Amino acid sequence: MSSSWMRMFILIAFIYFFDCCFSSEKSYSDIEPCDSNRCRLPYCYCSNQSIPGGLAIRDTPQFIAININGPVNKNTYNLLKYLFFSKKYFNPDGCPISGTMFLKSHIDTNECLLRKVLQHGNIELSITSNSSECPTVDCRFKEKNDRSPYVPWRSYRLYNETIDYRRTLAKLAGLHSSSFVGYRSPNYEVNKNQLHWHILREHKFLYDSTLITQEWDIRFYNQQQPSPLTWPHTMDFAANYECSQGCYTQSFPGLWTIPIHLYQDLQGRNCTTIGSENCRVPRQKENFFKYLKYNLNRHLHSNHAPFIMAFDNYWLNEPYTLWRVEGLQLFIEHILRYHSNDVYFVRMIDIINWMKQPIGLEQMKEKYLSNIDVKSICNEQINIDDDDEEECFNGGQIQNLKSNTLKHNVSLFNLFDTMSEPLFRSNIVLYSTAGFCSFVIVTFIYDRFFMS
Repeated sequence: MSSSWMRMFILIAFIYFFDCCFSSEKSYSDIEPCDSNRCRLPYCYCSNQSIPGGLAIRDTPQFIAININGPVNKNTYNLLKYLFFSKKYFNPDGCPISGTMFLKSHIDTNECLLRKVLQHGNIELSITSNSSECPTVDCRFKEKNDRSPYVPWRSYRLYNETIDYRRTLAKLAGLHSSSFVGYRSPNYEVNKNQLHWHILREHKFLYDSTLITQEWDIRFYNQQQPSPLTWPHTMDFAANYECSQGCYTQSFPGLWTIPIHLYQDLQGRNCTTIGSENCRVPRQKENFFKYLKYNLNRHLHSNHAPFIMAFDNYWLNEPYTLWRVEGLQLFIEHILRYHSNDVYFVRMIDIINWMKQPIGLEQMKEKYLSNIDVKSICNEQINIDDDDEEECFNGGQIQNLKSNTLKHNVSLFNLFDTMSEPLFRSNIVLYSTAGFCSFVIVTFIYDRFFMS
């Protein structure tokens, strides 16, 4: 064999070797079914429809978690003030009702109002993303002349949208990054490589609330006995249910997931979110209340799995849709009046804390949720001056100037992301680097040993 052919053969062999090493992906489709002997509270919990602690249904609290996705701006703060800061609504243990905000876009967030929210003490702050884009599909609102291509998020983009965003919010709120323990993927999307769960676990998030369980089969009122629903669980082992937008197929030990159950409108159509276009949401407050109560009844009449009410801030505050907030208020008032013993409006983290140490309804009234929390949410709430709030609103002009400057600076990085990411998406940089290094090594070995 001639020297040129020998050199070519060695080169091809090295390139093939490097391609196999760098491009192959491990298959995680064979994730193990959950083993109750290896998965025990408080560190692990199998996905199932059983009530934690072996409690009877009549002794199990029904948790309702109101979630609002969006930035903390004037509209959001007024909504929180109306529902949570008014000191009108209290859980059976005498503590104010509470909820969770999944924060979005620090540019649109009012730093002053964000700190006011924290002062009230009954709103948990988690994150969703720092942009208005989605990880896997193009959901941007673009102008007619905007022809910029959409690029699915890769690992570094997901990192920027979660970890960097969490650090930014921590600085705005005057907190440590570890104070933000929850996450929800934008548009409830699951990346095929499940990158966001890798990032969450590596950076010690407590829970994710992205999965939507596909458990509606027939209309609820046509069922003699509603089928039990899935409780939150850790992601150590495989899920025992189907997901509407994709499930996890890899193990993420210690990371909790608080799944959202499919909603159903009054005509029996399934929808992933309360404001989904697939459902026909009634446009009067009384009918909207019935729609919410209809979905809660499935939880109340089965196994009391937590009822997650996920709202988009913009959807609740759209012009000429006051019936949405009024219907939600009617729902809260009705539940607290007719379920004054067993229903609690809580934060997402409260659900996990209770699952780690589940107790019955009688003990719940001893301010149990506040006792197991790091920071009590049942103490005397601080009186926030309306004048202070007005200062936050008036300071919005200065905040907007800062935001506009920040947008201009960030746009350069976004331009770089859009232009450079297709290269990394196709792995051309990786393969080119590996091929060049292989060529140099093979050439050196051939010239050093064969030619001599």
